Amino acid sequence: MVADDGSLLLVTHELANAMALDAISVPAKVSAYLSDSSEETSAFTRAIVRGDEEAFGQFYDQYGGRVYGLLLVLTSGREDVARELQQVVMIKVARKFRVFKNEAELWAWLSQVARNAFRDYLRAQKRRLKTIAPDIGAGAGAGMDIPGAEPLLEWLDEALQKLDQDERLLIEAFYFQKQRQSEIAEANGQTLKAVESKLARVRGKLRAFILRRTRHEE
Repeated sequence: MVADDGSLLLVTHELANAMALDAISVPAKVSAYLSDSSEETSAFTRAIVRGDEEAFGQFYDQYGGRVYGLLLVLTSGREDVARELQQVVMIKVARKFRVFKNEAELWAWLSQVARNAFRDYLRAQKRRLKTIAPDIGAGAGAGMDIPGAEPLLEWLDEALQKLDQDERLLIEAFYFQKQRQSEIAEANGQTLKAVESKLARVRGKLRAFILRRTRHEE
């Protein structure tokens, strides 16, 4: 294990970046780890497993961008999602780091962790979108698990991204955080009627977007 809390080294390195400590040159013993030889890759990863913060920092600098690039491809260019998943991946990596014999083996493991994180993200998104689908109609609420229904979820996700920020926050609060409309009204200093009306308008926007996409695909 890298640390009792797998995020410890990650947080340490992030703080170092924030304080501009990454401008300090890396010691030669750490830089030497970053060669292609199997022996040096093994020494590099062994240092990380021992809890060497400088080695982990060098690892983060070298591989964090590559992980982000892979996630950017997997998320079809969604920078916000890719950045969020990058942090998830690096925390998981810190918690489960082990010694690797060569760089190819190390990258194969990293890329698999990234793909698994992306799959988890997709599953979570699908569950979230299914909670909205029945309320917006347009055929999106029925048969979400049957083949061919995936485009409806994709269109719904796309429609959510096009909402104004306050509209997205309303959907987030009502469907994903499971807040009652009365709670949302009280938290925002609005009347219950105003929240009900706004929620109906947002549902209408989502429904109209999906109907347009459905007709476009026909």
